[in-house]
Amino acid sequence: MITEVLLLNPVYVTLFWAIVLKLQSGKGNEPKRFLGTLMFTAFVLFISHLFYFTQKLGIYIWLDSFYNLTSQSVYPLYYIYVLLLTRDETFSVRKHGKYFIVPLIVFLLISIGYLMMDHTTERLYVSRVMYGLEAEGKGIGFTKTIALLARITLVIQIIFFVNLSYRKIREHNRSIGNYFSAPELRNLNWLQVSNIFLLLASASSITVAALGRHRLDGNPLYLLLPSLVFSLVLFTLGLLGHMQQSVHLAETEPASPSAADDRIPDRMVEELVTLFEEEHLYLNKDLKIWDITGRLATNRTYVSRIINNEFGLNFCGFVNRYRVGHAKKLLASPKHYSIEEIADMSGFGSVNSLYRAFAASEKMPLKQYRNNLKKES
Repeated sequence: MITEVLLLNPVYVTLFWAIVLKLQSGKGNEPKRFLGTLMFTAFVLFISHLFYFTQKLGIYIWLDSFYNLTSQSVYPLYYIYVLLLTRDETFSVRKHGKYFIVPLIVFLLISIGYLMMDHTTERLYVSRVMYGLEAEGKGIGFTKTIALLARITLVIQIIFFVNLSYRKIREHNRSIGNYFSAPELRNLNWLQVSNIFLLLASASSITVAALGRHRLDGNPLYLLLPSLVFSLVLFTLGLLGHMQQSVHLAETEPASPSAADDRIPDRMVEELVTLFEEEHLYLNKDLKIWDITGRLATNRTYVSRIINNEFGLNFCGFVNRYRVGHAKKLLASPKHYSIEEIADMSGFGSVNSLYRAFAASEKMPLKQYRNNLKKES
């Protein structure tokens, strides 16, 4: 009974999120729907675990190939989910199919192994060989070898794709300041935290893969940690993924004409400054670089180059320079504004954003700056 409860935890979690996320509709929800695919894949994986550890071997014979397919596919699916959040607009077999070459090869080879065995030999394989015992029969040696290689490739894939995911998320968080004035609204720190938890789950996977699942059979306590870790990680990933909007940059990139040469016309710089100093575009809390490109009739690469070359800042830093300037005027005003009011009136999305931008610009905390103004007056 305890074994069944432990094994059912991740089954319920993955099935719940597979249904919820797959029902998401509308543009921009492609990452959520794809996360639903990942959850359904994990659901099949944990259902297979359930039949294996409860010794429903007659059913498991039909599931073993799919167990290997899903176990090999979960981490590539997770990496593609990260790509859909950061770079790619939609899933494409042409673009992303390469990540499933190894899972498909393992699936086909395991299936061939079962086709080589008759029904009696299949029973011997799942009841003895998979539990670490010896047995003879046509196809057993082949399938046993492929199963061992599958465990090795699983460990390699876990290390490879978790590392790729970490690097892609870090790269995204570093780059969004070039395109958004409020990057804190679009960073993927939550996913990086999930990535850390995924490492814990990966450690469980690697341990199981190295030891073999039969080592965990017979004592429910051996299943306790993997069950709790996977249930927690997958539930958290599903919840945060359900709340998260797509933030990849390709989605909002317009088809704008590019600059004819590398020289930046003075007129373009003057128009950019005018938009900020006279039209106060920086007061838009969610100002994006594409809002500027439309006004200047150019593309984001060119606007970024103007800001980088002429002002030595990225887009976020350039916008925040004006916002901090506006905040300083409000701080010097005879009327006493609260920090919350100053942040809101200066275009910052939060007080913390104001604090960070002010300290970066003025090399001192905002409260110290305000105290200095009081002393001077």
